[in-house]
Amino acid sequence: MFAAALIAPLLPGFVKPNLADPLDDPALKGAVVSALVVDSTGKVIYQRGADTRVMPASNQKVFTAAFALNKLSMSYRPVTKFWGGETLTIATNGNPTTTYEQLVEAKSKLGGPWTTVALSQAYKCDRPDTWQIGDAPDRFAPAIHAFCMSKSGSELRVREGSLTLTPPDAGIQFNQESEYGDFKFKYDPFRGVVNYSGRPGAARVLDTISSPNPSGAAAQVFAATTVEAGELPSREPDYAISGEPLIETVKKCLRPSDNHLAEHLLLMGAKTKTHTAATTEMAKWLIDGPNLDRDSIKIADGSGLSRKNITTARSVVRLLMWQMKQPNFSAYKNAMASPTTDSTLKGRLAGVDFYGKTGTLDMVSSLSGYVQYSNGKYKIVSVILNHYNCSATKAREIIDRFVQNVCN
Repeated sequence: MFAAALIAPLLPGFVKPNLADPLDDPALKGAVVSALVVDSTGKVIYQRGADTRVMPASNQKVFTAAFALNKLSMSYRPVTKFWGGETLTIATNGNPTTTYEQLVEAKSKLGGPWTTVALSQAYKCDRPDTWQIGDAPDRFAPAIHAFCMSKSGSELRVREGSLTLTPPDAGIQFNQESEYGDFKFKYDPFRGVVNYSGRPGAARVLDTISSPNPSGAAAQVFAATTVEAGELPSREPDYAISGEPLIETVKKCLRPSDNHLAEHLLLMGAKTKTHTAATTEMAKWLIDGPNLDRDSIKIADGSGLSRKNITTARSVVRLLMWQMKQPNFSAYKNAMASPTTDSTLKGRLAGVDFYGKTGTLDMVSSLSGYVQYSNGKYKIVSVILNHYNCSATKAREIIDRFVQNVCN
């Protein structure tokens, strides 16, 4: 019966409700629209361009979260292990929610001092080469290292008239080009330099910036020099930091749309060392498991930050329907954004019991997820807009009207 439900959305034909369609808004003239709404049996309620390939933006995280949860488990906990000695040895399979404070506590428990850290990490990936160079300075787009702290970035602050970083990162330097004129700064993430001119002024947070070397910054909590570990000690570790259950990381990824966590979920779920291998593994899983059309998807990253991700509304809906039949469905759905949670959907879709994922890039807006009804039934919706020439605010308003009209 479920197979039939998956086939139903593939049936040809244009189905449109008898109402003024928000997707006909003149603000979307010339835009690319891919939209599909089905009920929980797979019956098509609405479709427009459902098989048109589009950039999903952060709707990509719908795929990534399902991939990680089903390849690992809701209760899976990553762990970082420490062995003391003349050299401190650290090994991690990926622990993206580790904080600077946790590493400071580990240092106090382990003793030391050490001159060198021997580090073994499951993956160490630079930013995907399909990310825009303009995203690189920001904390939302760091390199993805299995050993990291505080989301692989720091707050750039003014404190007592000087620039500081919280947490500290020895890989980032400050360069004052001039002490005259209005205060200005620009961060170069590739050289790890904050260039500035003028006097910083009053205490405040200026920005959140990405670390040029996340694992190096985390290792420098313990020692100045980091080398690659060889064979790990055979004894039990002297200390360990256990990560939170995976479902909690998924929630912290989906609700605020955290790119850093999404890329870690991709690499942890794939159990590969490279980003290219991980995206290949996730694409294979989407085709072999949820049975997505291989021609409808291209996986360039786990977060949707890449402009080379490709999907269709039909593929997103198919994944969401498949996920409804999995034992972890309730947890997956509840980890998503909703109008009543502190998330990217807060304040939107008033009166709709919606659980889903937003997405925004330049000229891209998307929304996909589940509408739940009091009788326990669902509608599954995906609407993805590309290449519109209106504001992102206007595009989101059109999407919200569409969901409210079709799903109420």
